[in-house]
Amino acid sequence: MLRKIKALSRYCFRKSFLHFFVFFLRFYGRKRKIAKHDVRFLGYKIHIVDGPSFLWQMKDVFVDEAYMFNSDSTQPVIYDCGSNIGIVSLYFKKLFPGAKIVAFEADAKLATLSKDNFIRNQIDDIEVIHAAVWIDNNGIDFYPDGADGGSVYGHGTPKKVSSIRLRNMIANEGLIDFLKIDIEGAEVSVLADCSDVLENVKNIFIEYHSFAEKPQELSQIMTILEASGFRYYLSTITKRPNPFVRRTKDSNMDMQLNIFGYRQ
Repeated sequence: MLRKIKALSRYCFRKSFLHFFVFFLRFYGRKRKIAKHDVRFLGYKIHIVDGPSFLWQMKDVFVDEAYMFNSDSTQPVIYDCGSNIGIVSLYFKKLFPGAKIVAFEADAKLATLSKDNFIRNQIDDIEVIHAAVWIDNNGIDFYPDGADGGSVYGHGTPKKVSSIRLRNMIANEGLIDFLKIDIEGAEVSVLADCSDVLENVKNIFIEYHSFAEKPQELSQIMTILEASGFRYYLSTITKRPNPFVRRTKDSNMDMQLNIFGYRQ
């Protein structure tokens, strides 16, 4: 018990947790999609567009350090697919200052914002590509939501955006140390298209989205990862008590999972 108390106290008194706690008091339960404004944390100065989205991104990335990985190289190659306002790419630059990072973002406003956030923090070597990660280069309808949930599977009025075939990017790169895929429902199609080049990837993160009105396709992702030689670990993003009763048929998504794939 004493060991657990000491571990909890170390966690709670870390600077990253204390900053998160301040933002929790500021943003938790607030309305989403508020106007752009500035925040400061851990020495960073960034623009955000949605307080609650930033709150949980900051916890996942800088408090829990969910994307931490080891590399033999001081210049690992990292693809951040679905980069939003650049929080994850900022973390990777902190972890590996010499990393080659390519950040992909379909939402024009967020892509511009991420570029601005890198510049504001004296980072000029992250490549930002304003395009949807997809299975071809022909462009695609995209449904922005103003925060962190823009998707090629959405509702309302879509915007035609450029698309980029991730498979070709991976094949041309040769070796990728970390591939992050958080593309709000397009992950199954993109991974299936990339299946023959995933041997070039050392570590992979996938956020899996199960839309309530669509068939579940988690098994396809697992099959692709297993065939490519990855071991994997899964964690749920949202808890759903009484799942036999609370089936969330009235919700957009009925399940979200974080999938971590790595090689032995």
